[in-house]
Amino acid sequence: MSDAAAAIGERRARPRSVVGGALIVALTLLAYAPALRGGFVADDEQYLADNSTLHAVDGLRRIWFDPAASPQYYPLTFTTFWIEHQVWGLNPLGYHVVNVLLHAANALALWLVLHRLRIPGAWLASAIFALHPVHVESVAWIAERKDVLSGLFSLLAVLAWVRFTATRRWRDYLVVGLWFSAALLSKTVTLTLPLILWLLVRWRKPARVRAQLPWLLSLLPLSVAAIGLTTWCEHLVDRSDTVMRTLSLGDRVLIAGRAFWFYLGKLLWPTPLMPYYPRWHVDTAALWQYLFPLSAAALVAALWSCRKRFGSGPLVAIVVFVVALAPILGLVNFNFMTFAYVADHFQYLPSIGPIALFAAAMVRGSRAAALPRVVAPVAAAALLGVLGLLTWRQALTYRDEETQMRDCLAKNPSAAGAHYNLGTVLLRRGDLDAARPHFLAALQEKPDYADAHNNLGVLLLRQEHLADAMAHFTEAAQLQPFDYRPQQNLGAALERLGRDDEAKQHYAAAVRIAPNAAESQGGLGKLLLQQHELDAATTHLAAAVQLRPEDVELRTSLAQALELQGKTEGAMEQYAVVLQTVPANFAMQAALATYLLQHGRLEESVAHFAIAAQLQPDAFDVHNNWGAALGGLGRVGEAIVQFKEALRIKPNDADAQGNLAQALAQPGAPPTR
Repeated sequence: MSDAAAAIGERRARPRSVVGGALIVALTLLAYAPALRGGFVADDEQYLADNSTLHAVDGLRRIWFDPAASPQYYPLTFTTFWIEHQVWGLNPLGYHVVNVLLHAANALALWLVLHRLRIPGAWLASAIFALHPVHVESVAWIAERKDVLSGLFSLLAVLAWVRFTATRRWRDYLVVGLWFSAALLSKTVTLTLPLILWLLVRWRKPARVRAQLPWLLSLLPLSVAAIGLTTWCEHLVDRSDTVMRTLSLGDRVLIAGRAFWFYLGKLLWPTPLMPYYPRWHVDTAALWQYLFPLSAAALVAALWSCRKRFGSGPLVAIVVFVVALAPILGLVNFNFMTFAYVADHFQYLPSIGPIALFAAAMVRGSRAAALPRVVAPVAAAALLGVLGLLTWRQALTYRDEETQMRDCLAKNPSAAGAHYNLGTVLLRRGDLDAARPHFLAALQEKPDYADAHNNLGVLLLRQEHLADAMAHFTEAAQLQPFDYRPQQNLGAALERLGRDDEAKQHYAAAVRIAPNAAESQGGLGKLLLQQHELDAATTHLAAAVQLRPEDVELRTSLAQALELQGKTEGAMEQYAVVLQTVPANFAMQAALATYLLQHGRLEESVAHFAIAAQLQPDAFDVHNNWGAALGGLGRVGEAIVQFKEALRIKPNDADAQGNLAQALAQPGAPPTR
């Protein structure tokens, strides 16, 4: 084809590309419409509402330079949350919209990648990817932003690599490294991308494998650094449980083989879907369990032996699927293994291989069968319609956490994670009697579930069962020594028992574990304030306020500590901030008004005295001091009214009598009657 003919063909294809892309975006938005109306589920509270880095002054710095500041060290993902928090706060709609749009962008990027690789059915594959219900967990769950964000950067890295293999320019290679780094900083599981790029080169341009290998090897240090950083961060929180630590190599091979078929099966038959699948029993003595890894290996071997007949495409698709899944197949520990060996969101990117293979086979099969032209579009439309409906139905379960967890328990009644999350929802709501059976069920399924011990302890503490609560807090602290919450809760329980010195030790332990936990800093600061250790109390309360500036109780305690130290100006600054949030606080209004009067800020003091008088009309000091402020402003008539009101409350008060007499003697005073 001549250059002119190619240009004409490209111009003709462009309108179809625009329509096809718009259709993918529209179908994605339609299928995920229920998710846009959803709230926070599962870890969303931990990632957003309870994440101090999103609203702290130095939050962005901590996201990048303090690996323990966020639930996981994915700084680029949490940077997007930080930006969004500045724009729409904790409104779930904004976060959901961004997740859905990122997923739509990934589908478009996938279309472009498959087109550049000249894979048949590129548009159909991208549409299936956009609408497949196994991806609902990654898209409708805000905390899984890491999947869709790392997915976008990974696909952009592949596009950049395809361009680099054509140009061999340094700047194009640097773009590959940039996008790959961004993917790793969004989610470390993308570390296998260099191997996937090698497979693509080996498949499409085998003659260039040797020339491209040094470039690919130079990307490996990024993967190694990501592995090291993730391992270190996991060690910081020590989330591994007994089951994970005792799995043998044989166990892990059995898990990996079964997980391979699980993920492939869910792509072919995506029902039922749930956030917590049953964790199957692994037994190396059961010969039938070896069928899973052996049949997976047999599939790869069969595709290899048939590559000359059917081409290498099917083999590459399955191998890419395995390579992308490798970090979470169970061969190495990962946190979610404490609940299940598989999860839908783990195959967000790996699913591309089988999906592309299926779409290509569907297109080629329809051509080979010489079917009428209308058959293939109708079949594709029917398939996409079914997938879209399944996605829409699954997205409905993400309306809120209670809906999500009750749906999960209906499908898997023994899901310890679902029992825990539902119990936590009910605990927050104050429905303690309903929450308790779920925590107990979680512990029955998973006795070493530290979070369940901790929250059951919180429930018992609220019910004043202090001894039982402390037993669960102690168990949680032993199981999870790097978690500050059990230590903090032990401090609260001991403080309630009047054992302040012991309580202080546990609060201090919580602060050592998590200096950025506002609850621990505040709890220790308030206890020190009660013990009149004012310098230390001020230090911890100030740290807590910096971490949680909107917390009125913390600011009030800090103001009290400052006032007791004689740092009146600092105390009044805290009172002023509190009153912006809670103006109907008589004590603070009166204290701030008096401080302003003493420092000659009369207009401001008058405004606060007026509010204080409305809140408590019979407060003698308020009326007497209000009169003094008005007199200082030359508003003698109004001052006299306030002095008379003060004397109505305390008729024999000499100070008020003197103030009234002095006001009446001033020029401009109204005549007495």
